[in-house]
Amino acid sequence: MSFMHGMSINESSDMSGSDTITSEAVIGLVATADDADNSIFPLDTPVLISDLTTAIGQSGKTGTLHKALIAINANVSTPVIVIRVADNQDADALNASVIGLYDGKRTGIQALLSAEASTGLRPTIIGAPDLDTQPVVTALIPIAKQLRAMIYASAVGNTVADAIKYRANFDARELMLVWPNVIAYDSVNGKNDVFSSAAFALGQRAAIDEITGFNKTLSNVSVSGIIGLEHPISFDLTSMNSDAGLLNLSQITAVVRRKGFRFWGNRAATSDSSYAFESATRTHYAIIEAIIEGTEEYIDQNLTTALIKIIVEKVNNLFKTLKLKNQIVGAKCWYDPSKNSAAGLSAGHLYLSYNFTPTAPNENTDITATITDTYYASMNSSLSSSTGTGE
Repeated sequence: MSFMHGMSINESSDMSGSDTITSEAVIGLVATADDADNSIFPLDTPVLISDLTTAIGQSGKTGTLHKALIAINANVSTPVIVIRVADNQDADALNASVIGLYDGKRTGIQALLSAEASTGLRPTIIGAPDLDTQPVVTALIPIAKQLRAMIYASAVGNTVADAIKYRANFDARELMLVWPNVIAYDSVNGKNDVFSSAAFALGQRAAIDEITGFNKTLSNVSVSGIIGLEHPISFDLTSMNSDAGLLNLSQITAVVRRKGFRFWGNRAATSDSSYAFESATRTHYAIIEAIIEGTEEYIDQNLTTALIKIIVEKVNNLFKTLKLKNQIVGAKCWYDPSKNSAAGLSAGHLYLSYNFTPTAPNENTDITATITDTYYASMNSSLSSSTGTGE
């Protein structure tokens, strides 16, 4: 038996089969801003921002930071952990700056792993808008897995075909790709400009978490702050033969103009059918966080029958609460004697299991139309009773 002091959460997919969830709406943002206030945004250091409006004024006029904060602030007021990295005109050097490293101190996106120790909050919605090249997103994926976070990134390209080709570079349930970029008002520089749609996705994701819940996908909710699309795309609610439909078929979330602007698409960039929907991954990670938070106090307590019953009951009470809130369809935690040998228990290793069914989005409402003469028959009956019949 390998040594472990703490709690291990293992995964198993089975499609057959009172604590509360803490806030999942904490954004982790990696950005550049060479002219930002260095006392507020020191390089490669996680900084917790609670007043976004003030932070925008301190974020400088160059780089990516001020635009990302403007996009987030347009939709939500939520904690944002900012990591400012050094800018560079050379693409390879900039990628290296963003990706960072660990050499006594974590830099770049690696510093996201230090955020909870520095700020007390764990970022669960992460991204690097306008810096999210393929190497950067690739490096973000293992970080997202460690943080139990979701990445929102742009599908790089100037056409639908480009975006679809780019999507083939990834297979990660922690990643949602969005396309195209959008037009918004840059209040710092006083002009309309192109903004990363991923920046708006970060803010919209946090807003949906706070208003509806982590189990509602990004899709089909009006987004504030967008005034146009960099690349206008076609959209048809009744057909997949549109730009938005083709993007969705490739697991890319589109930005569409329909009753305002909104993201359209539910799926992560993954081949794992159990976690095809963005909401499945976020629900799974939210449950893990809640179990850890709710049962941490029992680590190192005496391993007795009473303790095991308390832990199982506490986890099942959590599941009952989530079901009452319609945030899961159902879930169950149990103790399996066949997985808990006397030797294992005497070595301090308790093995519990749980399964859960996340709520799926109503992605496809199929309505069948049939032509019938039934209503003519009822019309004749109605006319006969209301006007009488001739002799």
